[in-house]
Amino acid sequence: MTLAPGAIRPSDTLTAFLGAGVAWLLVAAVTAAAYALGGPFELRWLALHFAFVGGVSQLIVGAA
Repeated sequence: MTLAPGAIRPSDTLTAFLGAGVAWLLVAAVTAAAYALGGPFELRWLALHFAFVGGVSQLIVGAA
């Protein structure tokens, strides 16, 4: 099986999901750091939301 020139390879999709998952985990880390530096309590839950709903779910979907 050969792919047409310029076609999307299966590994391109995996890379896209991995990149999105890592980006959400970085957003979660920044939000958690803002909470740790004295931010409002809501930032703690927002960081957890970003980590699990954004980051981890993207990594799982990408691996599936």
